[in-house]
Amino acid sequence: MADTELSSSATVYVPLGGAADASCTASSATAAMSHKKAISRAVLALVMLGLVILGPTNYILFKVMYSAYGDKFSYFVSQGINMLYLIYGGAVLYPRMMFTDKITPRMRAFPQWKLLGMGVLDSFGTFFAAMGAVYTPGQYQLLLNQTLIPFTMAASAAFLGSRYRKLEMFSAALIVCGACVTVLPGVLWPSATGTHTRWYAVLIYFLSNVPMACSAVYKELKFSEANLDVWYLTQWVSFYQLLVGFAFAPALVLPGFASEHGVPWSEIKSNFWKGLQCYLQVLPDKMLNPETGESHTCTENNAFLLLTGYCFVNVLYNTLGLFLVKEGSAVLNGLSFSLVLPFSTLAFSLPFLGVYSEALHGTTFIGLLIVMVGFSIYQYVTRSVGQEEEEEEEEEGEEEFADHGGVDEVINCIADLGDIEAAAAPSAVAFNNREQRGRSRTVSRTSQSTFQERVIGMGYAHRPPRMRRKKRRSRRKDSGEASSFGRHFHY
Repeated sequence: MADTELSSSATVYVPLGGAADASCTASSATAAMSHKKAISRAVLALVMLGLVILGPTNYILFKVMYSAYGDKFSYFVSQGINMLYLIYGGAVLYPRMMFTDKITPRMRAFPQWKLLGMGVLDSFGTFFAAMGAVYTPGQYQLLLNQTLIPFTMAASAAFLGSRYRKLEMFSAALIVCGACVTVLPGVLWPSATGTHTRWYAVLIYFLSNVPMACSAVYKELKFSEANLDVWYLTQWVSFYQLLVGFAFAPALVLPGFASEHGVPWSEIKSNFWKGLQCYLQVLPDKMLNPETGESHTCTENNAFLLLTGYCFVNVLYNTLGLFLVKEGSAVLNGLSFSLVLPFSTLAFSLPFLGVYSEALHGTTFIGLLIVMVGFSIYQYVTRSVGQEEEEEEEEEGEEEFADHGGVDEVINCIADLGDIEAAAAPSAVAFNNREQRGRSRTVSRTSQSTFQERVIGMGYAHRPPRMRRKKRRSRRKDSGEASSFGRHFHY
């Protein structure tokens, strides 16, 4: 799959009816694909290993971080994550903007209101997750995260008109059932399970999937042909999330948000300020740990390392996840994401977590097994659906390629541009090689990527209906608009 990513250009655009010079440019770009070396199996194995290790680390840090700060400072932590994302993302993005051409003028011209819309939806999702994280056990959070798949399927059906196969719907139902089997006993009988669970916190955390599912569908609606650099997109979305997040402050007065009985209006500002002091570890006050009932200072809880470290691990985890989606095979992706879930769930019971270690119960294993079966069926079906639709798109792409003169036309264009070596090697031209076409199909099924995605291996849950994709390609062809042979992740 690596062969389909250009080193000299962010995205390959091939016109479906444009001028000859545009066709030559696209063809020469296509020929340049073959010069990029394939990612070795050893590298993919290391990425997969890193993903399986960082996955549990990411989820444990998320739970421990919110438990250490407590519900009093959970709102600050939510905003602090957005701020640190701006810092980490900016450290990568701004050098790319200054010293490379990865951020194209087309990306910079992308409408800001579309980025704002995504920021609003993501902000709702992260806010609800933050409000429920303290009193929702980590093992519950993991399985509740998987319900993003059926939520996204429902949102896609409602807003995109998507239709799913019976086996897909069955897998989504299994995921929901598995989550219920695990969570309901702890919610109904918290004393019997030994968990520090509050039903309203679990409900709020569960509802965070609604805006996140809408965000996934929104990306399909507004970003289907954007091909934005993932760092550029994440930076703007994090910026809008930070701004919109401050508008949620009044919601803290409601019971269940940051407190069982709500936060008095007069304390919202002071709690946020104290949260910042806690992060800097200069707050002398002690905080109650809901896991043990004991009180500790922010320094004793390593507040600075937890928040800073979580954001760093989360960025790295997302980066590896998106890299594997881009470069790895469908089977490798499915295997990796299938391993992350059970390993992460079991990791919450590790003794070295100390007071944050959670006892696993029989319902946890039963629910995990049901979710794993549902997730595996879902992955299998979506891969089959994706392969069918990619083969259809490949046939259409070959017809369009032939309409522009085929390989001879491309070689002539490359020769005219002075690329003698490429012109002398017709085998280097993409779509004249079955292996290259296979790699291109895999890229074409990826969607616009961004960080903070709860289920990285979600795949085709927010796919548009086939008829809508055909109409989209037809409109581009009729208008002579440039089209992309493959939609890419950018790093």
